[in-house]
Amino acid sequence: MSGSHPILCLTLLLNYVTCASSYNLVLLHTNDVHAHIEEMNKYASGCKASDRDKRECYGGVARRVTKINEIRGMDPNHTLLLDAGDQFQGTLWFNIYNGQEAARFMNEMKYDAMSLGNHEFDNGVEGLIPFMENVTFPIVCCNLDTSQQPNMIGLFSRHEILNKGGKRIAIIGYLTEDTSFISNPGKHLHFYDVVDSVKAEVQKIKSMTPKVDILIGVGHYGYGNDKKLAHAVPDLDIIVGGHTHTFLYDMTGPLPSNDEPEGPYPTIVDHGTRKTLIVQDYFAGKYLGFLNITFDSNNNVESWDGLPILLDNNTLQDPNILAEVTEMSKELEAEKQKVVGYSAVYLEGDSKVCRLMECNLGNLITDGMVSHHAHKIPLNGSWSDAAIAILNSGGIRAPIERGNISRGDVLTTMPFRNNVDLINLQGKYLRQALEHSVQHYDKLNRAGAFLQVSGLRVTYDLCKPPGQRVVSAYTRCRRCSSPRYSLLNDDKIYTIVTLDFVIRGGDGFKVIHDHHTDHQPFNEIDSDVFTSYLQSNSPIIKGEEGRITLLEDCAASNSMIIKPNAFNLFVIPLVFFNILLCLL
Repeated sequence: MSGSHPILCLTLLLNYVTCASSYNLVLLHTNDVHAHIEEMNKYASGCKASDRDKRECYGGVARRVTKINEIRGMDPNHTLLLDAGDQFQGTLWFNIYNGQEAARFMNEMKYDAMSLGNHEFDNGVEGLIPFMENVTFPIVCCNLDTSQQPNMIGLFSRHEILNKGGKRIAIIGYLTEDTSFISNPGKHLHFYDVVDSVKAEVQKIKSMTPKVDILIGVGHYGYGNDKKLAHAVPDLDIIVGGHTHTFLYDMTGPLPSNDEPEGPYPTIVDHGTRKTLIVQDYFAGKYLGFLNITFDSNNNVESWDGLPILLDNNTLQDPNILAEVTEMSKELEAEKQKVVGYSAVYLEGDSKVCRLMECNLGNLITDGMVSHHAHKIPLNGSWSDAAIAILNSGGIRAPIERGNISRGDVLTTMPFRNNVDLINLQGKYLRQALEHSVQHYDKLNRAGAFLQVSGLRVTYDLCKPPGQRVVSAYTRCRRCSSPRYSLLNDDKIYTIVTLDFVIRGGDGFKVIHDHHTDHQPFNEIDSDVFTSYLQSNSPIIKGEEGRITLLEDCAASNSMIIKPNAFNLFVIPLVFFNILLCLL
């Protein structure tokens, strides 16, 4: 087996020498592939010649096929391949093929089941249905009500029962309720609470005859939420997660690449008499999740081993799949290779950064939005009619490396094709939007609502309750001869450049949806606006500029408060009294 891992082979061979009363299952899994069909560099951007020379290209469907076939070939009756959603959106492949590339290659890999992700709805229900009709494996989701969307009925199920090696395995799907406002599912779909829905589905499955032996949840819910789900539904043996692009690995040993683990693989939730194993496979198909589980005679998890497998040059690309990729990529190549700019600095676009703090790529994109509008509408004696831009960080999907920037790089970073529009917003509602930016601030479940900004200087105190975290906000003046900053005025009307996605209330910005006025749609795509800015302003030299300040040392904040206790009620006054006696 070319490119095989010796430890992996040993692990799989041990399946055959376990006790007769135990049962082994090999779980392979992916999540958040985001249309990464071709191999990529370590930052999930396009793999360039320099990366290939250094043997630093990863992932791609041709490598994944090789590794899946290698592992499945050793024990097909005990191997399960699952995906936790978000195959859609993320590269030019999706812009050209609209998800049919995912259906084609997932069918060739013979997935056993998948859950839906929020990005599967980015092009509406109409954009999702062709994918659902073309896949040859079941799609599962137990918290989606399609009764008002009849053309989706019959295209998915709440759960699926699979037989693997004589065991009946239930695969229960679920999807974040936030899909209703972070994607474009339309008004006819309803997303129920995940925990309540999974609980109900588990109870239904447990009452079945013949009985189900193993329960696996596969869903697009986020690492932190999956841990809560495991505590709430202890009957789940395994949770295959996605949504937060979380890298889990051995927290003590050497790491295979540049990715820092956010938790152990698997993450264990111990219920006393039984355990739930939680796994996630980072994103973009850079790794293939691999977990070998042994169940005891009562079908409880007994032991496990395995880690995500880095799909590097040690795994050969399947030649037949690679030929298909090469043929399909011809339609993308000319557009993808077009150089549109040059950056002298690394442009940080990782969700672990841009969804938690100011990042230089967010600064660059929002500056481009302001600049684009400033050049469109010349004003007498003024530099712009719109001095502020806000961008949901969920719209930034990848970093951009130093050097030439291609059109493909831009579309990988900004794949959603949102419109850049103009609105007016009263100051108090802008302040509320800034509060919403950090309302769900969480370093594990990183929210795409975190705003990257231009023309604003904001300080947040994360130790304060949600809704009270904006300590100060300064806004850049418009219709002034020279840009300067002043305190945000709750009564003033501000003209803001932002995306139509945000204006529609995307990422939970209901305050903007409900209170904006004078919406001016320009029908200009965000990636096109950014491309134009790169062409006009290269070489790019952009850094962090203190636009966003985060106060999060809660212990230090609390230490400044003198609390009533025995020390400060008795000892401190006594000391001062003695000092006073000495002075007298």
